[in-house]
Amino acid sequence: MNRKLILFLLILLSSVFHLHAQTIRVLSFNIHHGNPPTEKESIINLDTVAKIIKNSKADIVGLQEIDVNLGRSYFENQAKKLAELTGMHY
Repeated sequence: MNRKLILFLLILLSSVFHLHAQTIRVLSFNIHHGNPPTEKESIINLDTVAKIIKNSKADIVGLQEIDVNLGRSYFENQAKKLAELTGMHY
């Protein structure tokens, strides 16, 4: 009896959640420490990276190879800076 009730509730809940389904855009982005492919290897350009993120219209962004207070990126917290430039949280 309990199994049938649980199955019924699961089916009922899944139909309710289906009515409120939304699309979520997810972006996974290797920013190569802020050096976009359009720039020379030694150029750090977070403005270009931020534009790419904004243009993607992603709801959730996962960043790889992001620097926090490292010399090669001028001791900047890149996650914080990109959050400011894109209006997102980090």
